[in-house]
Amino acid sequence: MLHIMKTKIQARIKIYFTAILIASSLLLNSAVAQGVYEENNSIVVVEVESAPIITGWSSGNTTVEGKEITYYFNHVQDYFSTPGNHTLEYKVKINNTGTYRFQWHCKVGEGTSATEANDSWLKIPDADDFYAEKMPGSTIGDEPIGNIVHPKGVCTDDCPEGAGKLGWFKVYSNGTTDWSWRSSTYDRDPHAIFAKFNSPGTYTVQISARSKHHFLNRFVMYDPNVYSESEATDLSLSESGFVGTRISNPLLGLMDVYPNPASTYIELNSKNNVFVRYEILNISGKVVLNGALANSLQRVNISSIIDGIYFLRCFDANGIGKSTRLLKRAK
Repeated sequence: MLHIMKTKIQARIKIYFTAILIASSLLLNSAVAQGVYEENNSIVVVEVESAPIITGWSSGNTTVEGKEITYYFNHVQDYFSTPGNHTLEYKVKINNTGTYRFQWHCKVGEGTSATEANDSWLKIPDADDFYAEKMPGSTIGDEPIGNIVHPKGVCTDDCPEGAGKLGWFKVYSNGTTDWSWRSSTYDRDPHAIFAKFNSPGTYTVQISARSKHHFLNRFVMYDPNVYSESEATDLSLSESGFVGTRISNPLLGLMDVYPNPASTYIELNSKNNVFVRYEILNISGKVVLNGALANSLQRVNISSIIDGIYFLRCFDANGIGKSTRLLKRAK
């Protein structure tokens, strides 16, 4: 009897920890902005970092056109033929139906070639139509005209040149390594990206990692019959209204943490020397590493802690702390 009870308990423990591992794996490979962005007057503006940072992505800050911006980038590897890795997901409420153009603010984050580190995967799975058009903004009534293609996995005789799979478009910038709103698909023949919404409702925008070091700052969806491209891509536009709880990296804008995930070290780049000390805590809340931040850029050796999920907490001179998640893993 005791042996049977022990076996049952062991089985339950195994199931419990298996469930934790599965949930952790899903959490680390996908992130959902915890709320809904609401389209207003036929435009919606979304900051990419509104989804919590997860394994595969790192964050950074810079200034563009006099505006301080935050961006995410895939730092792990290239996923040239496998969309759906490290997926960021955003919910958008569409009130005004119609056809919306999609553009994101992006940059080649590594190297000097405009054709490298210049693309990520994009999918809008529940739109009534998700397609690309060679002649952006041209319409007859509400219907676009021109050379139209659909993503691979959906298309028949209207497939784009280049990579694609399972309804994902490879969306790239072209002709520049600098920050731009160039968001196209179809190799060597740029087609703009569109989504059609026939009914008011909440829809999903998914972004997954493709090229390593492709920087992404924000994206917009707008009706090109209402807004010009220059109006819709003005960086001074405020982010759209958000219904829900924002879950994002509390250190964004104050501290860069790179790499994350990390195996042997992390670099802490404190903006304007905001923070003076740091702690790394395990999931039980025990401090496993701590120290002073003597410089704005400091390397911290984490090779002594075991692989797993931790919390990095940084404190200013008044003892006020901000934290974010840190993943320690083997190389």
